[in-house]
Amino acid sequence: MPVLRLVTTLLIFLCLEGPSSSADLDRYLVARWSPAAGSLESKPDNFFLEEMDIGGAPGKASEENGLHLKPGKLLYSLNLNSQAHPDLRKAVTIVVRFRVPEPASAKTHFLFGFRSQRKPGDWSDMTLAARYEGDPGTPSMGAYSVLQDGGTLGTGPSRFIPVAEGELLTAAIAFDGDDGLLTFWLNGQSVITQAKGRKKNVKLADFTNFSIGRLKAATGMEAVFVEMQIFSVAFTPEWMAEIAAEPVR
Repeated sequence: MPVLRLVTTLLIFLCLEGPSSSADLDRYLVARWSPAAGSLESKPDNFFLEEMDIGGAPGKASEENGLHLKPGKLLYSLNLNSQAHPDLRKAVTIVVRFRVPEPASAKTHFLFGFRSQRKPGDWSDMTLAARYEGDPGTPSMGAYSVLQDGGTLGTGPSRFIPVAEGELLTAAIAFDGDDGLLTFWLNGQSVITQAKGRKKNVKLADFTNFSIGRLKAATGMEAVFVEMQIFSVAFTPEWMAEIAAEPVR
């Protein structure tokens, strides 16, 4: 095989393979917040997380090991919306490191994700979200999304992944619109859901912000957020394992 053809073939292969290291993944990084380092501004762009109190027990305290949100607190960034970042409706991965210091109430809670409005709402206001089931003794997590056509794509409760409360957790949601897949990871375990009818080339519905904390006045839970990252690519299991193994930045 001629040298030029061989080089061209190798370049095409590398491009198809995608990122091979965390440094490569950084080119897809949209935002990274590091509350454990005492900052509510993201890198590389300065997307600031604004605060909203909802119901009782608002409270927020910066700690050495993360941002401790009480049940009545919501943080959000209006700069992260689908109008400013339309590509995120096609492919996105949200990676969050957090702890649950106290058992949550026996309800379905919102922890992080994209929402269609910033005020207290309901699951109908979610576009891409992590769901936390606070069943006593058997807490678990999954993912939920709303598509452009109004359909939903998510993890059924029977496929939720068990949560170890009190421990540092790495959770991630990856949406791959090309293949119509939604993947949820939690500390090395994963659940993959495919769009109804194996539909491909789908998009997420519009969203107006990225949020962490409380969904609505009727439900909330405590959580300590250590790091949040958003990437404009759907992670493979290999990429997720690499990011999860990294120390907090």
